[in-house]
Amino acid sequence: SNCGSRARTLASARLALTRRPGTGTHGGIHKGALRGESPRTREGRDGPTVQRQWPVVSGQWSGSAGNGCGSVSARGMGIFTPILDFAGSDYSLTEKQRWRTMPTCMGGNARGHAPIPSQPATAFKPEPPIGMSGTVDLPRSNAELSSEYDLFCRARLADPYPLFHLLRQESPVHWCAPLDCWLVTRYDDVLAGHADPRLSSDKMQVKMKQLPPSLRKKVERLGRHLSMWVSHTDPPDHTRLRRLVHLAFTPAVVAGMRPRIQEIVDGLVDGAETQGQLDVIADFAYPLPVTVVCELLGIPPQDVTQFTQWVEDIVAFIDGSELEISNVAEGSLKSLLDLTEYFHEIAEERQRSPRDDMISALVLVEEEGNRLSADELFAMCVQMLVGGHDTTTGLIGNGMLALLQNPAELEKLKADPSLIDSAVEEFLRYESPGPRDTRLALEDLEIGGQQVRAGQAVVLMLAAANRDPEQFPDPDRLDICRQPNKHVAFGWGIHFCLGAPLARLMGEIAVNTLLRRLPEIRFADSSWRQNPPWRETAGLRMLKSLPVVY
Repeated sequence: SNCGSRARTLASARLALTRRPGTGTHGGIHKGALRGESPRTREGRDGPTVQRQWPVVSGQWSGSAGNGCGSVSARGMGIFTPILDFAGSDYSLTEKQRWRTMPTCMGGNARGHAPIPSQPATAFKPEPPIGMSGTVDLPRSNAELSSEYDLFCRARLADPYPLFHLLRQESPVHWCAPLDCWLVTRYDDVLAGHADPRLSSDKMQVKMKQLPPSLRKKVERLGRHLSMWVSHTDPPDHTRLRRLVHLAFTPAVVAGMRPRIQEIVDGLVDGAETQGQLDVIADFAYPLPVTVVCELLGIPPQDVTQFTQWVEDIVAFIDGSELEISNVAEGSLKSLLDLTEYFHEIAEERQRSPRDDMISALVLVEEEGNRLSADELFAMCVQMLVGGHDTTTGLIGNGMLALLQNPAELEKLKADPSLIDSAVEEFLRYESPGPRDTRLALEDLEIGGQQVRAGQAVVLMLAAANRDPEQFPDPDRLDICRQPNKHVAFGWGIHFCLGAPLARLMGEIAVNTLLRRLPEIRFADSSWRQNPPWRETAGLRMLKSLPVVY
């Protein structure tokens, strides 16, 4: 598994649950927190721990620490106290570490201080979401865990899966203070979140709320445009928009594109075959979907270079970390306006002289008297351009990386190309190109035993759900024959990705063609097996580059 030794270390955390008698399940927030009092501390088995507000665990709870750590369960009602003991052997730690501050993941402000084994706990003011009740003693984690959570919040964590496993085991519906949202990591909860009409798909409300008020007003048009994307709308608008465009992406229509996609793939490999080296991302996985989507829309090939930069600017806002999108919002708006104007000119020309392309179809499409407005048309074109190329680039690049990291699976697929269908599904599960799906609570509700308040953001962690051992046995192992494989890489329910059939087809043709025509393909630098360079984006799991030789 590419999770490496850190996965084994974090998975080996020993979880002990104890019921604290005499503590009630009253609602509301502990009064001391409202008064700004410092948290109480006590001596735990591994040193001082900090007591802070956390939701009461009630009813029946059971779980397993996994990976040989035994299992734990508790029943009844009251407060349970999780205590973690990090052995730290794979971190080369000689003793159990204590932190000067609470880890960022627990609401503290860890900033990279050196661990101090005997330092007493430092006071901080807990700020739980409204409606949380009860108290839970949280342990002082070690430096590595605190650092990893901070990197995750800033979209800088290269290998998030050990952290996802830890969250799923201890806090499957977890309030993330730095990102001001709930993180949902359990498969069943992620599916339930997709099906719950009380969770809105208008995630741009969440994005815009994260901007400073003055900047939010300045880029208001950016938010309005992105809110019209079909994946960002709720019924009845979502139903109407999807009905108007879904016929372009049915499996039958997509299957008819196979010969042309194969031709494009062969042309890309022709250009690299005699060179002996290739960047799978820049030279292959990126230009393939860009070319296919441009031809589908009817965009002249000579314009590709210009709009590529526009798309990258828009993606920087959509998929960027919540902590950093303020830096790119204005540039994203400028590129959006340029791209919208570009589509406006093409749409006017297609209205006068329709062609056999998607923009002509979108201009003319009508069902039961419904047509796309001009703004909806441009939003649909931009979304197809943005979503079509990045997701598929991630699928192809991540899939090739996974195969190169797992030589036995690579040889299995080379020996039997008919396995490509199940292999693509496993690539999507193992390294999901779209690792999360954000929702906005329209009213108060409960998710996984936690009280979510109206207006709070709920992030459904697709990548974490796709590594849930309750759904996928041995989830950190790549298995191109995995069956069943009910992953959620394309979402679930009414918002299931419209372009999924096309992305799957491009992934199948691309990977099988590379393995057939470049059978000796391997890493250009063996160090990339352990340390591939991931793009620093929160909403997109994609490599910066993947150089190979053959």
